[in-house]
Amino acid sequence: MRKRLLSSKSDEFINALCFSMRKGRKFLVILLLVFLLGSSILPSNPNKVYALEDTMINETPVEENMKEYITTEDENFDESMIDIISEVVSERTADSKTFKRVDGSYVLAQYNTNVHYKKNGKWIDIDNSLSTDSKNDYYENTANSFKIKFPKTLDNNKLIKMSMDKYEIEWSIKNIENSKLIGEENSKIQTNIKELNAINQKVTYDNIQKNVNLEYIINSNTIKENIILEKYIPNYNISFEYNVKNLTLDINKYGNYSFFNDEGIEVLAFDNLYMFDSIGNISNQVKIEVKEIAKNKYNVKISPNEEFLANAKYPVTIDPSVSSLSNDINIYDTYVSKLSSNSILDQENLIMCDDGNGWLDSNIAYINFSIPSYLSNFDVTYATLNLSSKNISSSGTLYLRELYSYTDLSTVNWNNKPNAKSDIVEYSTIYALDQTYKLDITNSVDYWNKLNYINVPGFELKSDGSGLVFCSSEGTIEPTIEIGYINKSGIKDFWTYNSQEVGYAGTGLVSDFTKQLYFVRNDIEFQTDLQTLSVGFTYSNEMAESQTTNEGYGKGWNVNYNMIADLDESDGIVDIVDSSGNIRYFYPDSCDDRIPAADAMNSYTCYISEDGPGDKLVYHGYGSSNPKPITEVYMISKDSTKYTFDKTNSCLNYQL
Repeated sequence: MRKRLLSSKSDEFINALCFSMRKGRKFLVILLLVFLLGSSILPSNPNKVYALEDTMINETPVEENMKEYITTEDENFDESMIDIISEVVSERTADSKTFKRVDGSYVLAQYNTNVHYKKNGKWIDIDNSLSTDSKNDYYENTANSFKIKFPKTLDNNKLIKMSMDKYEIEWSIKNIENSKLIGEENSKIQTNIKELNAINQKVTYDNIQKNVNLEYIINSNTIKENIILEKYIPNYNISFEYNVKNLTLDINKYGNYSFFNDEGIEVLAFDNLYMFDSIGNISNQVKIEVKEIAKNKYNVKISPNEEFLANAKYPVTIDPSVSSLSNDINIYDTYVSKLSSNSILDQENLIMCDDGNGWLDSNIAYINFSIPSYLSNFDVTYATLNLSSKNISSSGTLYLRELYSYTDLSTVNWNNKPNAKSDIVEYSTIYALDQTYKLDITNSVDYWNKLNYINVPGFELKSDGSGLVFCSSEGTIEPTIEIGYINKSGIKDFWTYNSQEVGYAGTGLVSDFTKQLYFVRNDIEFQTDLQTLSVGFTYSNEMAESQTTNEGYGKGWNVNYNMIADLDESDGIVDIVDSSGNIRYFYPDSCDDRIPAADAMNSYTCYISEDGPGDKLVYHGYGSSNPKPITEVYMISKDSTKYTFDKTNSCLNYQL
């Protein structure tokens, strides 16, 4: 900028100014000569040189080995491989976990069984790993809604004990030999935070009878009892003796045996009995006989079909499992069999499928699930269905097709099976191995989520003709659903944008991820030793389309200081919505040295931002009562810049 003299100057002043300029020019010439002379003497590109045993070594900079991170521009970018930071504990349900990822998105892992149990109002991780009961000669599971104890040595008189709330069941196996417990070690070292290593625990008693092993598999709500026959035993049967407390054993409405409480409510149930051999032949012809021999005491006799045992390939496994009825399963599966066209097979441990065109026998599998209602507020980034095959399966290709509508799979057989669409959603080559396959169902889940579906139509599973076998929801490795999601609204520090200066409107930004348009404009900005101020405006195309009223700055425009903090009392999380519509979540955390120490009159409740910069939100209470009324709410950044919020009409909402 040119500065102009606002008053006339005398001739003497001008002459003096010219004289001083000539003197200054002479000084500058001399100074320049000194620099030129120095540069001709000193080396132009000096290197440090050291002598060591007549060897010359040049010191050259060492190139750092920089870690390369995956980006959205990578050719083989996989949305599901973005690193997870931690679990969002406040979002736990009985059968799901939610994880926060480094890009600000989330992953919902939906399991086919409970992974948490409720204790004192909080969801706790289920841990069925075994520890020694120091009082008795027993092993017991670590943490679950039920407690089960196994004797270190099993014999005719030793009891296996199970307790849940006020109910107790104890049982022994008759006519057996002494057998020591063999426990399978479960590694608690997680290579994948979404994998749950301590849910399932297996224990075995070998040779309780000649060529007979007894195996128990504990999971979230089931105690699977496998009687394993290593060789054919003519007319085989086995008997158990049950002692119960606050329960009775009787037949339920489905014709199976269950344990009922004093009010006639089912508490525990025997699952459908079945058996299978080493090549996958399955039979439901397992007979159970129950006889009450005294008050609270029952004899239970299990008799497998003799014809099946005589023709089976050994070993044969017989499964009389006991399950809790409190499971809140959100994934459902079944298969239908042409050979058993009237049978409902949703309780089987395995699901089977082929191309559905067999002349005599054929199998088709189905799976559906529910989506949490809150997910409709977010955008799905990816979704996978994870299925585990069995080594008794053939090798072949699996095809997934969407069903037209939701169907209750507990009512489906071959004669009333649901119809599927013709388009193939996903396919995968399946091998005859115990292996888990990840199937991409992103487009289907995203479509259903945008329609606000909770119970989704689900999928039909067929093959190219090969007989494929997978673990079902009743098996030991249940199907799981994984859904990645994110709130795409607003400008986020960790996303990339294409930008363009647009004059008075500021800078235009187009998100590489969402393709949404924003403008950012700074109107006033200054910084002093005492204070800093930056006032500007933000435009959001999303907000312009959704706003019904004008904030006073133009539709879609908002002043950058318009931020609202909202505390959700149900989970203790605070979310702050900024002027662009971006939502930042703050989780309960300890206060640090940026916040004053609490005393008799002052209390401070702190929350930390989820997105990494270290910002803290502080609720300051003041007074002599407890809890102290909130008198101040502010956010403090890493450099101690403080943003103070004013109370709005709601006592839990504060506006900057």
